[in-house]
Amino acid sequence: PGVRLRPLGHLSVAQRWHLYNARAHPQGGPAPFRRYLQAGAASVILREIKRGTGDSRMAAFRLISWILVALAIALLGADAISSMEAGEPVVRTSAEVLALIGVNGPAVAENSPGGLAKAFATVLDLPLWAVLGLIGVVMTLIFRPME
Repeated sequence: PGVRLRPLGHLSVAQRWHLYNARAHPQGGPAPFRRYLQAGAASVILREIKRGTGDSRMAAFRLISWILVALAIALLGADAISSMEAGEPVVRTSAEVLALIGVNGPAVAENSPGGLAKAFATVLDLPLWAVLGLIGVVMTLIFRPME
């Protein structure tokens, strides 16, 4: 009865989030990703990786793995849209996508030493969405949060 509540309309979304976190977790925990939601998240992640704490490295690799999965889904969607436009299946290989950004993938594979040349050639013949998706999924499994 003696508590007067102010309307929250004057607060920004970030201020509301901070207020919610302060009330929900008065000890300062367990919102570990709060600092990543703010502007400059990449610089915060890089700074913490340099600092070398284990949790921040795990969080950074989890973020990277989910970015790879998101890129794979976007590339798969691009192939699906191109297939619908062309009326036939269109699958862009890694070499084709790398050529779009100016990287000569087959030349890199040819100039690689020994067994790496065959491995690079195999990867360049696969769809890029499959390569990035596989790496991203494996990384999400390796760097998942342990409880």
